[in-house]
Amino acid sequence: MGEFWRKVYRMFGLVFVFAYLFIDRNSLVKILLAVVALLAFLEFLRFKYPKITKEYIKLPIAKEKERRNISGTTFFMVSVFLSVLLFSKPIAMLSIVFLTLGDAVAALAGMRFGRTIITGSKSFEGSLACFIACLVSGVFLATLFEPFLGISFMVVFLGAIAATIAELVSVKIGKFTIEDNLVIAVAAGLVMSIAGGL
Repeated sequence: MGEFWRKVYRMFGLVFVFAYLFIDRNSLVKILLAVVALLAFLEFLRFKYPKITKEYIKLPIAKEKERRNISGTTFFMVSVFLSVLLFSKPIAMLSIVFLTLGDAVAALAGMRFGRTIITGSKSFEGSLACFIACLVSGVFLATLFEPFLGISFMVVFLGAIAATIAELVSVKIGKFTIEDNLVIAVAAGLVMSIAGGL
């Protein structure tokens, strides 16, 4: 049940997609930088004072593995920040949508239908659900809404593939594990930028 609430909570990331419709890039970058800086400070306090971590782990949005690792929320927000900083507006917004929806659908589908394990706890069924969620949401946005109009199906398709592959990533660097939350949006944005020349 904790995983369900974590993914519902993570839907908050879509707020930044909607905000980008009304806020210019420089202002949003500053807001996101402030959020990331705050989260980095909280991570510092959490690792410096174990009692804070002990209380944090009790929250329904926390994972047990975050007891000794950077939280998924921090990775998520760094990824949102990098997407807005590095990519054009429509690509950044699609990348954040892929990160938010793709990761959530992959986790929930994997929990319910996952049978064929690819790596760790990641399943083929979850990855397929991630790809479908990214592709459908991307095509929907690129077909109906500004500022996405003009992004081709192939760009969305390649971005969905990149997001799906990135969702499988979990790399250990030193004592920390770099999770898919950091990689999905950046990988999708980079591929779509190259494919679309944006």
